[in-house]
Amino acid sequence: MNQKIDILQFIPKQTSLGYKIFYELFNRNNEQWIKVWYKHPRIKPLYLKRWVDVKTFGCFIGQLQAEGTKNAKTITRLDFSNKLIEEHKEFVKHLKKIGISKKLLLAELTLHRSFKGDEKAIIDSYQNETGVLVKYVRKSPQRGTYGFKTYRRSTLLTEIILNAVNKMRKKLVEENWVEPLKIFADAFFSKLLTGDGTIDVQTNNRERDYPYVRISIIDGNNGYLKDYSCIMRKFGFIPHIIYKYKRIRAICSLEKLLYLYKIRAFENTNNWKKLLLCIDLCLKGRRYRTNYRFIDLSRKVRFNSVYIAKRYNVRLSSANDWLGNKEKEGLVERVYNKSLVVWELTEKAINLAELLKVWQKEFNELTNKYKMHSSLDILNSIKVRSCYFQPNKPAIQGHIA
Repeated sequence: MNQKIDILQFIPKQTSLGYKIFYELFNRNNEQWIKVWYKHPRIKPLYLKRWVDVKTFGCFIGQLQAEGTKNAKTITRLDFSNKLIEEHKEFVKHLKKIGISKKLLLAELTLHRSFKGDEKAIIDSYQNETGVLVKYVRKSPQRGTYGFKTYRRSTLLTEIILNAVNKMRKKLVEENWVEPLKIFADAFFSKLLTGDGTIDVQTNNRERDYPYVRISIIDGNNGYLKDYSCIMRKFGFIPHIIYKYKRIRAICSLEKLLYLYKIRAFENTNNWKKLLLCIDLCLKGRRYRTNYRFIDLSRKVRFNSVYIAKRYNVRLSSANDWLGNKEKEGLVERVYNKSLVVWELTEKAINLAELLKVWQKEFNELTNKYKMHSSLDILNSIKVRSCYFQPNKPAIQGHIA
């Protein structure tokens, strides 16, 4: 309702151990809340907001689907695992928006047993950003240098939210996406990729320096992979599941890369940098470089083929061909068709121009940071793994598998 999701629908009738769950509704600060409990001498009632913004809930469920609690029957706490403090900060905000105060949260820091960095500095950084106390520190032979877990001890909360994760994932698979569900799907997919996804880039192909880009999602649960495949198809990808390697992957065109950028997939990760760079490499390719024209044309109300020919120093026949092709793509439309055809940008083209402007600003900030102007050079400088306990691998591979 009003692009909000009703949390009430996710409250099960009983817990996994068979306790009947009760609830009642009440108002607090002009918002409707839910008091939830079950009869047990040591269990306190749980308080949740009933209505949650659909995009916020999509991000929250996507984070948990990728790196959260998976099994309520064996785990009595709702937790989220990630190295990136920004992701934990966002997770804490999402919990607050469903009614869970950060005062009720705790955190755990897991260090690689060979870690020799500044442990206190890492903990201080996490606590300052999230406002959550790091109560436990432990050593592990896990991959990576370190990682955090943010969690709330509550069997009841865990069961409700896991029910929401499973219901909403299946809803994305089984139902048609009306607008509110599409907003949820974008947010869910964005965080799923941020948590479990990667971008693989190859440039040794038919067009020099033109990238061959694939996105991949790794998950050991075959049922999840099948669901991801269905969801990706609804987004227009052509996914391929490789069960042997617990992976699903799909090729990305420029259109798909721009979509991933629009929903902020991979944000805060190394893959976000790859995404910005791959868009630049695609736009420099022969097929897509004219897309820059839409930024320029978005400032002009109407134009004709003569203007296109003079403005971009091309033949009149080439200008007419370009306009004809972009008309088929739904990016320009004729508004006057007599002796001289006049054109204007469609809403689709205006949106593309605005997206390219925002991307261009972030791309320039990235290149300035690296003090390099070649996207290919920056890509080659980015490593897949920053962990010094494992060999580094280049972002660009030499062959197409």
